[in-house]
Amino acid sequence: MIINIKELEAVSLAMSKDSTRYYMHGVCIESNGGMIATDGHRMHSIGADMAGTREGAFVLKSDDVKKIIAIAKATKQDTCDIINWEGRITCGAFTFKAVDGNFPDWRRIVPSITKTQPTTCISFNGAFMADFHKAIKMITDNRRPHLILQFTDAYSPILITCRDERFTGVLMSVRV
Repeated sequence: MIINIKELEAVSLAMSKDSTRYYMHGVCIESNGGMIATDGHRMHSIGADMAGTREGAFVLKSDDVKKIIAIAKATKQDTCDIINWEGRITCGAFTFKAVDGNFPDWRRIVPSITKTQPTTCISFNGAFMADFHKAIKMITDNRRPHLILQFTDAYSPILITCRDERFTGVLMSVRV
């Protein structure tokens, strides 16, 4: 199975850093090539089959994910051919051990939205959202402050507040 290194790196941003949940401390790679990572608060997925099964999946440890990304960047490779055999994962000349445990059934948390179901979609610049987070972090003692988003419809400005009542932000939505 060939995986794209940029996609692996993008998914890895959501890897758990909690060592007590070792089975989430990495990227789950499914037999169809889908990659999933979650820390229990967010999930990143690329190429995963939403209707698929857990069969043929393994978890590549976070340290090994970082090594694969570093090696690929150093050797200027865009992809890595991954072979899974008996809990060992081979990528190029390197072999890694899969996490001994089952990745959570991530499909249960994905909202099921049908085409007939009324929904509201909103679009905004993610870099601006990161700046709001950075600003709120600067004025509060909380290392991971929560942003509160309020909006009336998909095209209205988004009011951004936090528990510290001194801060108010407004983000204009993007029309897509």
